[in-house]
Parts: sequence; structure tokens; C-alpha cells
Amino acid sequence: MTISVHSLVRLLSWIIAAFIVLGWTTQFYASIYVPEQFQNTGSHGLIRMFYLGGESNVPTWYHSMLLLSCSFLLSLACRSTSEQPFCFHWRAMAIIFLLLSLDEVACFHEGLSNRLSQQFHTTGFFRYVWVVPGAFFAFGFFLWSLRFLRHLTASTRNRFIIAGAVYVAGAVGWEMISGWCDDHYGLQSLIPMTVNVVEESLESIGALLFIRALLLHLKGMQRSEHGDIGARRLELVIQD
Repeated sequence: MTISVHSLVRLLSWIIAAFIVLGWTTQFYASIYVPEQFQNTGSHGLIRMFYLGGESNVPTWYHSMLLLSCSFLLSLACRSTSEQPFCFHWRAMAIIFLLLSLDEVACFHEGLSNRLSQQFHTTGFFRYVWVVPGAFFAFGFFLWSLRFLRHLTASTRNRFIIAGAVYVAGAVGWEMISGWCDDHYGLQSLIPMTVNVVEESLESIGALLFIRALLLHLKGMQRSEHGDIGARRLELVIQD
């Protein structure tokens, strides 16, 4: 089986763009013409199906699949014989992205955040209080990964850092902005809705950039003389 990095990334990018347009358009339409459905994010139809900030809908499923793909590619990288000194890092990241994929559809952190917010009465930037442990975890994980990142080639390292920065900016940074907007403008305002679209878009783009970085890394490993990696065992050929 042959995988073209350029073609795959282009396809996934178009899907993300379609979800962004559909999500924002349906919410804008509902807020203007069908306000009773806009106020009820659990309503049926296209509004709920493509609501980027919703749960158990098409964008949520797609984002979960992106994260699951990251986990799969990380597990392939761990099988590389030349990566044994850092196989634990690859495996740990594969598990983390598997859990992120599961959380995307199971909404564990939303439930925890709601309980903590009710208990501590957090508002403003910390309305969604999970961003505090989330930010600490992201920073701690970055520090833990410094030695691993230095081991990578400069191009792979830069791609990993950029992808991670984009994802965390959406998941934590724009989540904080979203909390502030929700407090000041109300959940049904177009401003929080637009902020939510940016937040979810950054998360999807970050995951896509990481998929691209991993595919290019695996392609480089296939070309090396130590190319006995999981992708080759699965008869995958990765090309530009």
C-alpha cells in the first residue's frame, strides 16, 4: 500500500476546511433565522451535526480519528530499530494520543471541568478550569521531551514543535479566550461561537500538522539503511 504524504494531507486539509465552513455557516444561520435551535445545541439536524463545539457529531468524530491516526503513526515509529533508545517516548506519546482520541468522543475533561467549575465558581479565562492542569501538563510534557526532541533531526524536531504549539494554542489558549467570551457575551452570542470555531480549527490543524510530520519522519526512516520499521512490516510505502 502506497501513501502519498502530499495527497493525504491535502485531502485531510480540505475536509477540515469543509467542517469549518459548514460549522460556522450553520451556527450563523441558526442564530439569525432559527434562534430557538441555536439556543439548543442538542437540537437535531444539520445545526447539531456540524456544530464544532458540540459532542457526538461529525466534526468530533473526525477530530478523534485524526488523533487516533497520530497514535497509530507514533506506534509505527516506536518499531524502528534505530529508535530503540527513545522507544519509550514514542510509546508514551502513542498512548497519550490514544487517550486524547478517546476523550474527544467520551468528553472526560468536559465533565471534570464542569464539576470543578461548579465547585470553585471559576469565571473569565478560567471558566473552563481544566485549562489549568492542561497547561501544566503540556509544559511538563515539553520539558520531559527536550532530550527526545534533541535526538530528532532538525526538520522533524521543528515540525513536531510547530504542530504541538498550534494544538496547545487551540486546546488551552483559545479555550481560555472562549471562557472569557462566554462569560461576557453569553453562550448564544456569535462572538463566542466564532472563537469556538477558531479553537476547534487550531486543534484539528495541529493534529494534521503532526500527522504530516510523522509521515515524513517514517518516510525518512524507510529510506535509511535501518529501515526495518513498522510501516515496512505492514507493507506501507510512504512517498511525497
